[in-house]
Amino acid sequence: AACPWTKQPRSRSTAVIAKTPNCTIFVRNRPGGNEGVSMWSSQLAHGFIFAQQAGCKFLLDYDGNVAVDMVFLPVDEINNDWRVQPGFVCEERNGCYSIEQAPAGTPLKFPFDIPGVDHAELAGVPNYRWAYSGSNVYQMRRSQFAPVANNLPGFTIEDGMACALGSLFRWAPSAAEFEPRLYTELLPAVRDKDALVLSLYIRTGRTDQVAKKQEEEGAAADAEVIQRHHYEDIVDCARLLEQKHLDDYETRFDRILWLVISDAPKLKQHIVESYGNQDVVGSTSTQRSVSRNVITTGARGIHTRPRRKPSTNEFAEAILDWMLIGEADALVTNPSLSF
Repeated sequence: AACPWTKQPRSRSTAVIAKTPNCTIFVRNRPGGNEGVSMWSSQLAHGFIFAQQAGCKFLLDYDGNVAVDMVFLPVDEINNDWRVQPGFVCEERNGCYSIEQAPAGTPLKFPFDIPGVDHAELAGVPNYRWAYSGSNVYQMRRSQFAPVANNLPGFTIEDGMACALGSLFRWAPSAAEFEPRLYTELLPAVRDKDALVLSLYIRTGRTDQVAKKQEEEGAAADAEVIQRHHYEDIVDCARLLEQKHLDDYETRFDRILWLVISDAPKLKQHIVESYGNQDVVGSTSTQRSVSRNVITTGARGIHTRPRRKPSTNEFAEAILDWMLIGEADALVTNPSLSF
């Protein structure tokens, strides 16, 4: 079964758990912080892995203002309902332990003393945001996650974060209020079994610039300029991937889809218009030809840092982009990014 470590009963490990603890791990984005949904997603995986090891209940929120359950609902509302009531306060005296910021460096040992849990056996958990970075950007920090894998049989670094989020979230029907094409176009397209689906993630820095101007000037000043250096390498790489798979007789697909995710709306539309509805032809030896379609979301590229007090709509746009990226067969992006 996929992701077995997320489904094991929480009182399973006598090595870690001396008795079934009465504890809750709570993850919320740091109030007034600068990090948005990418860091929050990493925090969720971080906290959920701790909860699975320690046998604790897991709860989450975004920043106390966003209605997360307008976008997602729990996969298991009986055994793993992560929702909290408005105004929820996590207090250690009540057995609730809050994680507001996952570490950027080495694996973090759990910083709280939970009665009934053998902390010597509780593996430190690294931050998934940097799991694929290091001295070589293509090198996964596999050794840092090895102790977690020892405590949670079936855990792997490659799909650990996907397993964590996939065991927590399913799309809420109301998510379509924020992206009307979610169920009618976007999800069917990226889940098309007969398509080669490539996610092109192009972060230009525009979102950060606009957020800074908004704080300094009180207005969302935006002078977006499409600059080829923002996207040319990513587009070229996607086209090389197309050719590689077209020339591979073992790879079967009838069409190609690009999902373009970016913080620059004009750039997204430019790529849709420039590269969509085209035929892609393989090498001379295969002469295989398929059509390429390019789609994007309606996200406006608004930063979701808590200090901005983002709306549920802004959160929904950002997290929808983030989750759709993971539906693709391959991700093409700038390897210098940690998110």
